[in-house]
Amino acid sequence: MTLEDIMTAVGYANKKTFWDNYVKPLEQLQWIEKTNPQNPTAPDQKYKLTLIGKMFLGNQE
Repeated sequence: MTLEDIMTAVGYANKKTFWDNYVKPLEQLQWIEKTNPQNPTAPDQKYKLTLIGKMFLGNQE
């Protein structure tokens, strides 16, 4: 999902605050990851759950 898609899904509007409070910590915990880590500012950048994130949510696919 794109950052904007995630923000819309959870009803959050401020991108900077959302990034600092949620996305950055989840990346540091390795629960989510960028789909294009070589180009972190790509306009089509998306995020996905890692195996650790899926296990935390109880989805071990």
